Amino acid sequence: MRALLLTLLLAVADATHAETPRWYVVLFTVDGCHFCEMMRERVIKPMIATGDLPPQQFYEINMTDKGEWFYFDPMDAYLQKRDLYRKYDLGLFPTTVILNGRAELISPKLVGITTPEKFQRQLTDALQKLEAAP
Repeated sequence: MRALLLTLLLAVADATHAETPRWYVVLFTVDGCHFCEMMRERVIKPMIATGDLPPQQFYEINMTDKGEWFYFDPMDAYLQKRDLYRKYDLGLFPTTVILNGRAELISPKLVGITTPEKFQRQLTDALQKLEAAP
């Protein structure tokens, strides 16, 4: 019995250690923004299709109605969109951020559009930084 318990505890410890850190990509958009659509269609969707960006770790948040309340998983909280304006210093759109599991920036925010290759590099660099963090 003792050996079984020890085996189970070691298995749980290995599974916990093997988990990759939680991270998120958030694309902030507004209504009628052509560049927002380009970022979504030319960069984000292809990365989701190839598996480089897991869909459960991607959020697109339309910021047109700043007063709207919603549940934001990275912060594990209900909040108003205006809170995100302040937290991530939003002003121009699209703005894309890469966050750790505590909803903190782990890479400089990206304002505007970019190429899939450049965004993939930015994401890879951010994830390497996250893995290296204590």
